[in-house]
Amino acid sequence: MDLVFSRYKKHYPAVGFVKRPSNRPFASFSSHDPEGHLFDLSQPGLNNVRGVWAESEREQNRYVKHLTLRAINPAALARFYVDVFEFKEEEKALEDPNFYLTDGKVTLVLTPWKIEDYHDAEHRGPGLDHVGFKVESVETFKKDFDILTTVDPEWMAPKAPNATGEHNVVLRLLQACRYGRHQLSDPDGNFIDVSDK
Repeated sequence: MDLVFSRYKKHYPAVGFVKRPSNRPFASFSSHDPEGHLFDLSQPGLNNVRGVWAESEREQNRYVKHLTLRAINPAALARFYVDVFEFKEEEKALEDPNFYLTDGKVTLVLTPWKIEDYHDAEHRGPGLDHVGFKVESVETFKKDFDILTTVDPEWMAPKAPNATGEHNVVLRLLQACRYGRHQLSDPDGNFIDVSDK
């Protein structure tokens, strides 16, 4: 890992990494991008990798399809992820300010963060905006979700927004995602985008 990061240190001098304690089965190292978004790094075969992180790949009907980060300088951040992690940039419309980077399975969407977008709402800083899931059918997902929230409403029901107007501001930003068809939040208030395409 030292060798990997030493290659990029001259281009990204502010980016560092640390070795994680051996009791973390999902991360051998932690690092960050030039804007400070944290991420963990690991690979198969390391001593600390165990449990579900050591399982071989499996196919399932519902999986993470994209992650959207709001960034102050999405173009510079896109260069970092292409340089360091060899992501490929997907095509987009000329007027689209976002960057769509893929590893072949998951797309990382880098979108501009502007405080002005949060007028009439408690602003959210740069960082994770939402997680996008691909499901076999949005309608089936909605029915399953309704059943789960009925059976265990305290645990499964999404947290109510602080105010309707504030929720609408964030929802409007979320609905601009080119991948999603159905938006909701998890019990901790993290936003989710669901699509069957």
